[in-house]
Amino acid sequence: MIASSTLRRRVRWTAPGATVLALAFALLGNSCDTGSAPPADTVLRLTLNDSLTRFESVEITLWDAQDTTKFFETVYSGVLASPSQIPAYTLKAASGKDFVVKVKGFLGGGQLAMETLIYYRAGKKTVVHAVTPPLVPRNWLVSLAPSAGSMTPKFNKDSTAYKVVLPLGTNRVTLTAQGAFEGTTVKIGSSPATRQFATAAIVMDTSVEAVGIFVTDSTLGTAKTRAYTVDIIPSAPPRVQLDSIKVSIGDFYADFQPDFPDYSVDLKAMDSVVTFRLIPADPSSTFMLLEGAAILPGEVSKPVVVNGGPGSRTVITIDVYRGAIHGYYTITINRALL
Repeated sequence: MIASSTLRRRVRWTAPGATVLALAFALLGNSCDTGSAPPADTVLRLTLNDSLTRFESVEITLWDAQDTTKFFETVYSGVLASPSQIPAYTLKAASGKDFVVKVKGFLGGGQLAMETLIYYRAGKKTVVHAVTPPLVPRNWLVSLAPSAGSMTPKFNKDSTAYKVVLPLGTNRVTLTAQGAFEGTTVKIGSSPATRQFATAAIVMDTSVEAVGIFVTDSTLGTAKTRAYTVDIIPSAPPRVQLDSIKVSIGDFYADFQPDFPDYSVDLKAMDSVVTFRLIPADPSSTFMLLEGAAILPGEVSKPVVVNGGPGSRTVITIDVYRGAIHGYYTITINRALL
């Protein structure tokens, strides 16, 4: 809506869904005849009603009316507690020229919520109120980082799912997150929501921990929340492995796989003694024990006796070492019934 008036006339308008705003505009001090630009040392006084105080901040600037991209000067910028905060302002760059007063109100973490243009041309003013689009919730993170491990993908405010792989032996990690602006609250997991910045320590066991991060912008009157997820993955300890296990008699179950630790051997009822041959993946640096007794790569082990007669069983353990890294296998030996 556009309204025109001569100097000192009060103008009122209503934008769709906006508060009625009354504005008085006056040029004081030196006389200013209709049809001419304001002379030097003219004082500009804006009287705005209380509706401007609903904005998080207000900016009032002067621009060239002939070339609206040319900036003159700033009359006021900041939080407006009351209209009386705006003092009478002596024109500087705008003296002797036609000018535009731009009044802007900001909400939602710096988003433009209202803009009013007051054109002063040839001793007359025209007021134009611009209706702005609905504000967008600023419910995103600007940073997210773990205290340990590597996070993928690289952080981006629009990526909402991440994985963090922890170094071996790390069982505790702290997540730190920052919201887009001070009007957001950030909640990590079960920790309480805090304003804009949040940290939470996550204690790990051997399983993957899924942590939710919730960012809320409640400055627009209705809370709007965005959820991020971080899967924290502990590193499994490395295992030194065998290439194969050979048994002298009986049926070996199941097919040998280096990273699978548990097997069985089924003997006939009358068989009670079995031996093994172990082939490590790296024979030159691997040390092996079968039931506590050292065994060389490819060497036939000492006999393992299954006592107790037909139907009995025994369990043996094979330990494999390479430096400080330890792997193991267990084999259950079963004697059949008669």
